[in-house]
Amino acid sequence: MTKTLPEYRCRRENAVTKVGIYKITNPNGLVYIGSSRSIYKRWLRHREGNKKTKLHSSISEFGWKNHIFEISHQLPLDISDEILLIYEQLYIDAYKNANYEMLNVKDAGSKAKFSEESKKLMSLSRKGRIPWNKGLKNAQIAWNKGLKYSIIKK
Repeated sequence: MTKTLPEYRCRRENAVTKVGIYKITNPNGLVYIGSSRSIYKRWLRHREGNKKTKLHSSISEFGWKNHIFEISHQLPLDISDEILLIYEQLYIDAYKNANYEMLNVKDAGSKAKFSEESKKLMSLSRKGRIPWNKGLKNAQIAWNKGLKYSIIKK
């Protein structure tokens, strides 16, 4: 079942509760797959989000109305969180295997691990930076004890 977000559902209090997997496609064809117990409310939270993720950068760059929002798979209201995350991961894997470029930086679930591609990109972005504690005496000891370095600095 595929549906786009109608204009009249652009407010949270009007949102209908639908559980399932959703897809957001940006104008360049990049895809974001997510799951939620209230898909319409989740879409609105994406619109309001200000994190520095690929999806929010895309929304900032192209605008909210230039993205296509679809429900990919509607599920029963009483489905468990574990099963919901399994469905989400299946959809993410299916799109990755079909060679879609993804806006997802993590696997399914909010506490999921970063994908290998995301880990490589984060590592590359840190190359050449000087560590914050380089050359500071006892900096690691202070870090392990939860102290501010300025307290033990001499």
